[in-house]
Amino acid sequence: VCHRRTYQFISSFDWPSVLKFYFGTDPTLDGSEPLIENARSLGYAVPTKPVKHIRLPIDVSGISAESPDIVKRLMNSRLLSGLSVELVRTLNEHLRTVNRAGTYYFEDLKCNFDVEIGRDMLTDPIRKPDVGVYSIWSGDSDFADPIASLLRSGKRVVVFGVSGMIAHELNELRSEGLIIFDVKKIREYICWVKELPVEIRNLQKAKGTSKGRP
Repeated sequence: VCHRRTYQFISSFDWPSVLKFYFGTDPTLDGSEPLIENARSLGYAVPTKPVKHIRLPIDVSGISAESPDIVKRLMNSRLLSGLSVELVRTLNEHLRTVNRAGTYYFEDLKCNFDVEIGRDMLTDPIRKPDVGVYSIWSGDSDFADPIASLLRSGKRVVVFGVSGMIAHELNELRSEGLIIFDVKKIREYICWVKELPVEIRNLQKAKGTSKGRP
């Protein structure tokens, strides 16, 4: 999704009050801070916080070839339980090769905004009582309770998400008035042009929209 084209698309309607774009700040990533500044210049409110760099040790020098102690740090426990001893041994041998090359940890980046988004969904109706419709661009089950609270307070809520990837907790809220919209239906208006099918790109060029105008 292109944040510029998405902003242009939503702003083409006369109803938006506030558009929030939650994004992490990481000075070590070249595109992080410029993207935030660009989003703000477009008109987004950008709640942000530092991206956490979490080191995952992969030093296997002190364990046996069949030990899952290091591998379990890198994968889901249920997935690990289904691996054979032979496959664990192969993974450890690969990590040993990585160790010999001088790498003893991987770095994972983490910057979730579930708490911040959920908090805003509960407090914004108090700060902005005149806002009647909320549009949430996520199909995450973590937002089921805040969405249910909005619906109970008389607000309309529309979830934009990918068909087949909407949490069942959200689908259950349809009976309470939640509207779920498949974001793929508007991809020609919100995606980076290079991500669109060739036929749509050609159509946009014919209409003069290939530079990002919806």
